[in-house]
Amino acid sequence: MRMWGAMQTARVGLSLVSFLFLHMAVIREAYGVAIMIAFTVAAANAAFEFRTRGSRQARSALLVCAAALLCAEIALLWGYPGAILVLIAPPLFINGFLLFFFGRTLLPGREPLITRFRRLEKGQVAAPFVSYTLRITQLWTLLFATTIGLALMAALMGDLGLWSSISLIYMPVAMAAFFAGEHAYRALRFGAEGRTSPLQTLRFLAHPDVWSVGDDVGRT
Repeated sequence: MRMWGAMQTARVGLSLVSFLFLHMAVIREAYGVAIMIAFTVAAANAAFEFRTRGSRQARSALLVCAAALLCAEIALLWGYPGAILVLIAPPLFINGFLLFFFGRTLLPGREPLITRFRRLEKGQVAAPFVSYTLRITQLWTLLFATTIGLALMAALMGDLGLWSSISLIYMPVAMAAFFAGEHAYRALRFGAEGRTSPLQTLRFLAHPDVWSVGDDVGRT
C-alpha cells in the first residue's frame, strides 16, 4: 500500500503541476496547447488506471474525457473555435463526481464518507469523532458544490480566463488549504488521538478499496 500511495501521490502532484501550465495556456489564449495539455493529463491518468487495474468507472471516464479532448483539438485545427468549450467539462465532471460521491453518503441511513475513512483507517470511530467527521463530510460536499457553481458562473459569462483561475488555481488551492488546515485543527482538538500527517492520509486515500462505497448503513 505504501508503494501504491507513493505512485498516486506522484500522479496527483504531476496533475496539479499540469493545471498551472494549462491555466497559463488558457490566459494566453493558446487554446490548442491547452487542449493538448488536458488531453495528455487525461490519457496519462487513463493509462495509469489500466496499468494498476483501477476502477472501471475511472478508466471509462478518463477515456471518454481523452477522446473528447482529442476530437476538440481536431475540430479546433479545422477552424471550429467553439471546440475550446470542451476544456470546461473535465473539472466540472471531476468536481461533480466528488460532489455526488460525498453527498450521497449524507443521505439518511448512510455512513458519512469521512466517518467511513476514519473507521477503515483506525478500525473504529470513537464517539467524539462521529459528529466531527459528519461535519467535515458536509464541508467537503459544500466545497465541491461551490467550485461547480463558481466555475459554471464564469463559463456562462464567457470568461475562460476567470473560469481557468477558479477551476485550476483558486479552488484547488482552497481545497489543499482546507485539507491541511483540517488536519492541524483535528490534532489541536483531539490531541494524539486525532493526530495524522496529511501525507499519511493521502497514502491511505490513494488505495482504491477506500473509495468502494456501497450502501453502508451508518456504522460507528
